[in-house]
Amino acid sequence: MKKHISFAIMAIMAASCNFLEVEHTGKSDIGTFFSEPDALNSAVTGLYNLTYSFQDHYMIIYPEVTGDLAELSATSKLWTSQFNYISLESEESDAVGRIWKDGHEILLNACEITEYGPELLKRFPARSAEIKNNMANAHFLRALATFDLALVYGQTYTYTPDASHLATAVLRRFPNLNDRISRSSALDTYGFILSELETAISLWENDRIKDVNYASVPAAKALMARIYLYMGDYENAFIYSDSVIKDYGIELSPREEYFKMFCDPSVNGKEAILRLNGYDAGTYLGNAYDAHTAYIYPSEKLKNIFSQDSSSDYPDIRELLISYDDGASYSGGNCMKYTVTTDVSERDKHYDPFILRLSEMYLIRAEANCRSGNLKDAADDIITLQARATGMDRAGISLAYSNAEELDALIMRERIKELYLEGHRLFDITRRHESLERGETNSSVRTLSYPDDRFILPIPLVELESNKAMQSNPINSTQQ
Repeated sequence: MKKHISFAIMAIMAASCNFLEVEHTGKSDIGTFFSEPDALNSAVTGLYNLTYSFQDHYMIIYPEVTGDLAELSATSKLWTSQFNYISLESEESDAVGRIWKDGHEILLNACEITEYGPELLKRFPARSAEIKNNMANAHFLRALATFDLALVYGQTYTYTPDASHLATAVLRRFPNLNDRISRSSALDTYGFILSELETAISLWENDRIKDVNYASVPAAKALMARIYLYMGDYENAFIYSDSVIKDYGIELSPREEYFKMFCDPSVNGKEAILRLNGYDAGTYLGNAYDAHTAYIYPSEKLKNIFSQDSSSDYPDIRELLISYDDGASYSGGNCMKYTVTTDVSERDKHYDPFILRLSEMYLIRAEANCRSGNLKDAADDIITLQARATGMDRAGISLAYSNAEELDALIMRERIKELYLEGHRLFDITRRHESLERGETNSSVRTLSYPDDRFILPIPLVELESNKAMQSNPINSTQQ
């Protein structure tokens, strides 16, 4: 059964005039709610519901409409500010305000679980494994949400040489009214995120994936691999991606399953590491990319990449996911990664976004190896992905490169073809200090040279007005 976060917790947040400075009123009621281990089960389920909504509504779409692989319909009234890089601090009900609010709602709920979990662990030692598992999930989801907020409202980690620029607020516990909450440096923020994942790993008593709809040790290591890649720490990016590939029995989904793992809700895919389940939940992604009425669809740049690399003898299975054809009423270039093609009930037509999958680990390991000078190993990983995508024998695939720079370009091209419209693109551009180059587009912004203040969103005005300790971004009209 679908469970929801407790009304007591939600009431605390709803009573607050801003998202962060909240008074822990009703603490006795919250304490009563968390007096039994079963409360953690409900709270963690609610936390996953919040995380699903956050990813479904914002964190997968935002980095794509601001990137170069997605096109926005000329008639769309959604995401136009971000698509045209004119986001305003006053956009409380749109992306600027909602990403901030909903992201911090996850953090506040996670703080409740991490705060009351240790006491339950003392009182109910016989249920320690269950309690630790719930606490581990809370630490993981707090790390994921903090990372997302840092990416949206703070420049990439390597923006300054010492990562001293502002990222996002770090919440280690549920704040009290008198707490002065402000943003931390990227150095401190990313350090906190990594420590949260280490804590989660130490709490899980099973190091295998039991259910891909929930986090796990390999999920934590996979996220650490991504974070280290974003930090430019290629040694650790290699270590963690290599561990996920080798140590947990996870396999790449075979070519014959590739299309189904996106379009059939009964197929999670062998390579799934963490995939959020949207059963009986919202279908925001599905509506955005709907095959017949999409307002977001693949850009000409993305389609050209596939057409330039395509082979009639060995078609790329990934290209099928940008070419919808129902054989009768419609044929067009719409993203199929969030479209259910099987004949199932409406409640089963859920669009389950991948948060982490094994293909990304191969790409991270390849990029890390390339940056470290291990070109042959890097090329081997790209050949593995190409062989799966095209059905060719590995022995028949060769990559044309003469140096690390040329191989790096091939790796990034493969990353585009593998992960397009899954919530990576803007962050790939900025972490590599590249400029946005869209080509043909409906947007008023075709190019944006790195660095640029517009690569991040302004801090919402409602937060700045009610929390004088919160620092603004350069693109904010309100400076503090």
